[in-house]
Amino acid sequence: MDRRRRFTLLISIFALAAVAIRVPALNSKPLHTDEAVHAFKTGQLLAGEPFRYNPADYHGPLLHYGGWLSARLHGVDRFADLEASQLRIVTALFGGLMLLWLLALSPLVSRPGLTLSAALMLLSPALVYYSRYFIMEVLLVCFYLGFMVSVMRYLARPDTKWMAASAVCLGLMFAAKETALIFLAAAGLGLALTAGLPAARRQILAQWRSSFPPWHSGAFGAILLAVFILLISGFGTDWGNVLRYVQGYGGYLERGLDTSVHRQPWTYYGKLLLYSHWAGGPLWSEGLIVLLALGGAVRIFRPTDGADNGRRQAGRFLAWSTLGGLVILSLVPYKTPWNVLAILAGAILLAGYGTQALLELLGQTRWRMAVAGLIGAALLHLGWQAAAASGRYAASPLNPYVYGHTSEELASLTDALHRAAAVTPEGFDLPLQIVAPQDDYWPLPWDLRKFTQVYWWSAIDTSVPPAPVIVAHMTAANQEQQEAAIAAYVYQGRPAGERSVYMTLFGEPVALRPGVFLVTYMAKDLHDRLAEAAGN
Repeated sequence: MDRRRRFTLLISIFALAAVAIRVPALNSKPLHTDEAVHAFKTGQLLAGEPFRYNPADYHGPLLHYGGWLSARLHGVDRFADLEASQLRIVTALFGGLMLLWLLALSPLVSRPGLTLSAALMLLSPALVYYSRYFIMEVLLVCFYLGFMVSVMRYLARPDTKWMAASAVCLGLMFAAKETALIFLAAAGLGLALTAGLPAARRQILAQWRSSFPPWHSGAFGAILLAVFILLISGFGTDWGNVLRYVQGYGGYLERGLDTSVHRQPWTYYGKLLLYSHWAGGPLWSEGLIVLLALGGAVRIFRPTDGADNGRRQAGRFLAWSTLGGLVILSLVPYKTPWNVLAILAGAILLAGYGTQALLELLGQTRWRMAVAGLIGAALLHLGWQAAAASGRYAASPLNPYVYGHTSEELASLTDALHRAAAVTPEGFDLPLQIVAPQDDYWPLPWDLRKFTQVYWWSAIDTSVPPAPVIVAHMTAANQEQQEAAIAAYVYQGRPAGERSVYMTLFGEPVALRPGVFLVTYMAKDLHDRLAEAAGN
């Protein structure tokens, strides 16, 4: 077996290992609100409804198509029958197989450097953790890597296949999530800065005059639009989605600049990658990736004799694009931790250059083994963090990647309601009323997906008789008001002969997520049957 085939086999093994550590126990943690929303949209596709783009927290269709395909392969055709693992397997596969993009970089980066990049991608706590989430960002990052690798190969040597690959990947990025525009802007900035130096510009123009086919630019745009429009239109079922997608950017711009929601300081992403620690929890850091990426950037921008070649331009494009993306994201007040994944992926590619620089610096000196030992220890720490983030701390506020996550306490409420359905003649037709101001009831539609008679209210509808089960969303600010409204609804607002005694299901409110909890009121006769069944 020659060296090229051995390298291909090695990276393939890393990719399969990445899948292997991302797929176990995908049902183990509750669905995040965002996951539940995406699952609901996937359920609409399973019900035969065409995809309709809605910029209000729903994003592009690519993840839903993946969830639909996974569900059908599992023999599921109803939202009510879905399991979390059947959805999360989509992102787990993409999160692991994205390592295969490294194979395309072997002409530009040394194989030892790419091998370490593969190890970093395999063990990165953020990449592992979010690959086990049913969210758009994992698919976005996978195709962002494909886009960046394809552009780098094209910069090194213009070629039709890399032009087409970059266009397809960019179209898939936009079909995944609107934030693709940020990374396209960063890539444009990277190209501009790469060609900005006079020597570099002369070299690039001279190279492209001799090898750049003029029709590539038009073909790039045509392929990009074809992929994007085909997917966003629901394969032609709703062409209006294209216009709604473009119009949706106005709302996203307003949200991104809104300083009242998800506001974080400009240092948020840097701190997330370098150091996070809270009392009682472990130390979290992906500093090894950052340090090697910085080393890679130094090597790429180091002055050399003669004109820069295409390989160096490709590396500089990667460095500028990664830095540009980080700057743009850091300047936007609206921040969530999963947005850093694309920047992290770019940094891991840069780390390959950093590894190459480190090997060149150390040569065959005695320090080489010592540095290798330190890197090995840092890799072990990354692996430990990945296991802890996806295991013990999967829903813990001591995990920096946990953000507004659903409380594990919610499972007790779901289990109690399932047991209540089992002791009533109605079964899953048991009526439930969910009262949540501003419709803040997610992810309950996922947890209650088997129930067919669920009323979702932002305020109590007094024209409807109380259901046997009422679940009220409460915060510290609205608790007294909600409790008074429920009491008035079930007692004062009903005629004497129609009143039922209601009891709270648990002694304490059940946490939905940090700062939000649920109080469940149950008609006494149902409460007694449930208690009797539990006693038996």
